[in-house]
Amino acid sequence: MMSLSKTWKRTWAATGISAALLTFSVGLITFTNCGKSEPIFAGETRQLEKTVNQILSSNNNETTPNKTSDDNATARSIVSNAALDATVSPAPQKIRVLFIVGGHDYDKQSMERLLAWLSESDEIKIDRTHLPENRSLLSPELAKRYDCLIRYDQDQPTLSDEEMQSLNALYEAGIGVIALHHHIGAYSNRPDFWKTMGGYYVREGNKTVTGKDVPVSSWIDDVPMTIHIENPLHPITKGMSDFDVVDEAYDNVYVDEKATILLSTDEPKASPPVAWLWENGNSPVFTFLLGHGPSAFENPDFRQILRNAIFYLSMETNNRRASMESLPETDQQDQNLY
Repeated sequence: MMSLSKTWKRTWAATGISAALLTFSVGLITFTNCGKSEPIFAGETRQLEKTVNQILSSNNNETTPNKTSDDNATARSIVSNAALDATVSPAPQKIRVLFIVGGHDYDKQSMERLLAWLSESDEIKIDRTHLPENRSLLSPELAKRYDCLIRYDQDQPTLSDEEMQSLNALYEAGIGVIALHHHIGAYSNRPDFWKTMGGYYVREGNKTVTGKDVPVSSWIDDVPMTIHIENPLHPITKGMSDFDVVDEAYDNVYVDEKATILLSTDEPKASPPVAWLWENGNSPVFTFLLGHGPSAFENPDFRQILRNAIFYLSMETNNRRASMESLPETDQQDQNLY
């Protein structure tokens, strides 16, 4: 094979190496940005630098040195920057969760242990807020600041038309929502509130939920239940088996026929659907009827389902946001009002 000419060697050193190393450095950055703290190609980087030095040394022996020094410096700089980029990787983005309470008592100590467990992997950041005093937060701006809401509020007094419009606009903007336990009975003055989560705890004064009379709901404490996994392939329940839990049971809960049931029970004192998926505007919703107190909060299966739901809803939300127009920026600071 014909050997490369001296001119081509110099040209390759000046441009080809730079292009090759730039491509290589991009590859390093791509891999390290996946959350790796060590460069995947550390050994390859050192070998590449050694090879480059050999080529550059050969290039230095040529008799036309006019641009050799600058070219060599450029190539070495690219190698050095590639190694630096490979070593220093940004911290992975945490899932931003807002935990909302208000209007209903709960065991704060066991809930705090649950929230600490959800956050201990350092993948989830949980802020807190309280309703009704911070109800104005429930607007489209919130979708810019959080990936998922855990709605554990049962803010009873009223929800005005204006506030309902703002809440609907938030769900249209797109945000993951976990409607947890007693949130199923929120806002008794609005029988249309069921549309936000695909179901409703029906009270005597609003038996007509979808234009038809439905039975009044009821509750009973400390009911032993066996929970059945209806869809073992869904990301929220994947790999899980049926489990037992003692918790407050809701009976005669209205669940819309379009809901996708993930968990159920055959306990006579409880409605068969225990958890389901729902679509509200551009927001994926997971309604989960368990979660009254310590016996649920400390149950490992309950915890795993809740954690899986946070990851799934956040992934779904961000995938949908990527296909939507950018949301307006906000100058508001995150609130942490317990």
